[in-house]
Amino acid sequence: MLHPRTALKIACLGLALLLPGACGYQPLLANRGAHAPVPGGLAQLSIAPIEEREGQLLHGHLERLLLPPPSARQSVGRFRLEITQLTDTITRTVTDPDGTYSLNEMTVGASMNLNDQGATLFSDRVEVRVNYSVVDDQYAVVTSRENALERALNELANLIAVRTASALSRHLSSS
Repeated sequence: MLHPRTALKIACLGLALLLPGACGYQPLLANRGAHAPVPGGLAQLSIAPIEEREGQLLHGHLERLLLPPPSARQSVGRFRLEITQLTDTITRTVTDPDGTYSLNEMTVGASMNLNDQGATLFSDRVEVRVNYSVVDDQYAVVTSRENALERALNELANLIAVRTASALSRHLSSS
């Protein structure tokens, strides 16, 4: 025999597990299989090429996060995501007592525009800050900086993807 509190907890847990499905909740950016339906307008989204090596890396992250598999993509996208003004700056943040720098902060930012057949739906500037160590070995510094840039671009892509999917969802639900 279950204690009444335990039975109440189990009933509440069961109800909590059933409610999100009943209300039509669907994650904006769920992991999708090759044949799963693509949420919202993501099937109609195209991402404009981004200049420079950092831009290519960011573009790859965005494609992985936002676009359906190539077989599910439409040939001409109604919505277009444009990334402009991709910048990265480095600030020396921690100095050792001997005057050398031991920690740098990298700020990576980008302006994003989401367009619907030429009309701007959403526009924003997104920035990410990451830190990396500076040591005596030059190779280690270069590797550390490249790793920090990769982490920053990955996080930047995540932020842009969430904002893009959210803007598309709002636009499609209001039209």
